[in-house]
Amino acid sequence: MYGNKRRVIEYVNSDYHREEDELIIVDEETITKDYGWVFFAVNKKYLESQFFGDMVIGRGPVLFERESESIIPFGTALSAEQYLEQYEKQKSDLS
Repeated sequence: MYGNKRRVIEYVNSDYHREEDELIIVDEETITKDYGWVFFAVNKKYLESQFFGDMVIGRGPVLFERESESIIPFGTALSAEQYLEQYEKQKSDLS
């Protein structure tokens, strides 16, 4: 999982451009599934300050597929569980 986590960190930070800040994975929030991991990223500045004004909003969780090594970003409109249900349904429909 750790190499995968590193790839996800690189992915979420590839379009994050705040000076003296970066997105990091919150390990306690990670969801492990047979097919991969769902990672949740939060910005380091907020984690250190716990000041709501420092929090970056609008970033959904990211699924890293174990088999394909694909990174699939989820949105923020639904819960992670709802996105996982959609993902699992789509996968089963393709089988």
